[in-house]
Amino acid sequence: MRSIETTAAKLSVFKMTWPIFIEILLQMMVGNVDQFMLSHYSQKSVAAVGNANQIINIVIIALSVISMAATILIAQYRGAGNKEKVTEVCTVALLTNFIFGLIISSILFCFDNFFLDLLAVPDDIRSEAGLFLRYIGLFIVVQAVYISFISFFRGYSLLKVTMMTSIIMNVINIICNVFLIHGFGPIPPLGSIGSDYFNQQQ
Repeated sequence: MRSIETTAAKLSVFKMTWPIFIEILLQMMVGNVDQFMLSHYSQKSVAAVGNANQIINIVIIALSVISMAATILIAQYRGAGNKEKVTEVCTVALLTNFIFGLIISSILFCFDNFFLDLLAVPDDIRSEAGLFLRYIGLFIVVQAVYISFISFFRGYSLLKVTMMTSIIMNVINIICNVFLIHGFGPIPPLGSIGSDYFNQQQ
């Protein structure tokens, strides 16, 4: 009997583990896919995006900490049948991440040079890295909200939903890269952030 229960527990853990593994793997792949696709366009763009992504990744990890705490609390209160507390945790976590995301977006957009100085980014890629950091940084607030909802889904054991969300996000990212980096039809090649194209037009 115990062996059957142990086997069932192992299967249950495996069922919960593999969607989380795929989801995290796909989230990590977003930046790597960008750099891989940019490598066929310009090595300087790869270096610029790689440097800027170091800052972006640290920010995302920081925002994920709040979400992890929310996931744990949601699971606890759901187990206790306290729906009121679950709602409260979701609201506080979403609001907190949104505010932090808004603040961080503003900081990255206004003080990109400070962070580039910390990384000692070379002058030849500094302009492109700064543009990428500013404009990707603007959308950190969206990433913060996304991370919050992912934590809610995990707390409700909707792990396949989070996995499918990551898959869709990667597919959209790859399609947009194909059209925007190298150009397609009437869309001109924009590189990492469009700086090359707009510089040529001036």
